[in-house]
Amino acid sequence: STVAVVQRAKYLHLLPHVGIDHAFSPRAVAVRNMMTLIKDDPIRSLATFADDLAEVYEVRPASSARVIGHELRNVKLPPHSMIAAIRHKGQVRVPGAQDQIMADSMILVIGPRGIESQLRDLFVD
Repeated sequence: STVAVVQRAKYLHLLPHVGIDHAFSPRAVAVRNMMTLIKDDPIRSLATFADDLAEVYEVRPASSARVIGHELRNVKLPPHSMIAAIRHKGQVRVPGAQDQIMADSMILVIGPRGIESQLRDLFVD
């Protein structure tokens, strides 16, 4: 596998034709990170793992979400996803099945790409 750093993103589309498998632009990465920081969405993608197969999502549940007050064992997450951590009142912990979802918490979910709408149905709407 060949990786290249490209300073001008307009050339990224040419790289597969010359045998470069993966490329990134520091400028594009910086812009994407800045947009993540200023975006005020209750569901944000923080990182991508395993060649775009898994995504890390930060989820801030709405006080009106249907999962508020429910134990994790009773929350049906999207397939192949899991809650990796919960931050509540400044404390971060790896949750157990008996932990409850609280409205003023931040939840870290790891799952496949493209589950934002399912997370929104659970934690926001």
